[in-house]
Amino acid sequence: MVVALPIFVAAYAVLVEWWRRALPSSPQKHDVHATRKVSVVIAARNEEANITKILSDLKAQTYPDFEVIVVDDHSDDGTFAMCERIAADFPRLRILKNSSEGKKSAVAVGVKLAEGELVLTTDADCRVQRDWIASVVDDFEEYNADILASPVDMVDVSSASQTLFKRLQRLEFMSLQASTAGGICRNHATMCNSANLAFKRSLHNASAFDGNGRMSRLLTTLLLYRSGFYVGKYISLEAKIAKNKDLYYDALNRAQHGWHEGTEDAVPFMKYLLGTILAAYKDFGDRFAIVEEKLPAIDMVRKAALNKIGRFTKQDIREQCPSLSLSSVEGALRKMVASGELKREGAGKSTCYIRLK
Repeated sequence: MVVALPIFVAAYAVLVEWWRRALPSSPQKHDVHATRKVSVVIAARNEEANITKILSDLKAQTYPDFEVIVVDDHSDDGTFAMCERIAADFPRLRILKNSSEGKKSAVAVGVKLAEGELVLTTDADCRVQRDWIASVVDDFEEYNADILASPVDMVDVSSASQTLFKRLQRLEFMSLQASTAGGICRNHATMCNSANLAFKRSLHNASAFDGNGRMSRLLTTLLLYRSGFYVGKYISLEAKIAKNKDLYYDALNRAQHGWHEGTEDAVPFMKYLLGTILAAYKDFGDRFAIVEEKLPAIDMVRKAALNKIGRFTKQDIREQCPSLSLSSVEGALRKMVASGELKREGAGKSTCYIRLK
């Protein structure tokens, strides 16, 4: 332990210095004053004691064109009522209720309904300066950014509140900000703080807020293995869900409805999941039927194409014929187009095929 501590400290110091050298030598001045519609999204749960402060700060912003969206995540205090009272004198404020559960889904709801070109996220217990939105927009213009991760600090730094624990806590929090900045400047971004995050709304994808969902689907696949259902080894359940993600999120939303009141019904999601597993087994059966015979490449591709309805891609055929190389699939498709069996549409990554015979 005595030997390990100095080694750890030295390694950490080297890492911090590596990050520090990547930082700009001096802050940039922002002379640009562009006007883009901005949406500030705040997920709030039981924040009655704090929400007035952040909304007061936002009401005082110098930036001319913005809206504020507060998504109440099943608060059981007066958060929603407090926001309603503030909204009476703050027309930029919209208040929503999260039909699902959790901060990620609450943020996703706000982003989905945002009208701004840029989305800024912060927390209900944060404070911001009067030029916060203006400075973020200036940075977007100056650096032509898509995503902007900015620092967060602890406000309560009065000497009376500074116990040793709080000082260490603030130091540790500052180290996370340094790690964020250093990683970004080194082109190895690993984290950021959503209390001061901004991004173009066009980049938003609901699955970006689905880290817990991906983990749960992985655990589902492992539980299937444990129960003797090994289809996930050969057919990706994750890929099948990604192809129909709207159905996935719809089933998940219907299953979660009423969770906070204890009246949720898991049946819609169970039906969806069982249907996905059944579809995976069907795909596995189709794939096995193609590869169990010793057929030439063109016959395997032809057999795979017969299973397709409407447009299909080269990747669809490769999934059906995993034993064939990419060049073999491409060669077979070219011959089938030349013989009039298939029609080719599009070019490059958008190329697809339609069966004619």
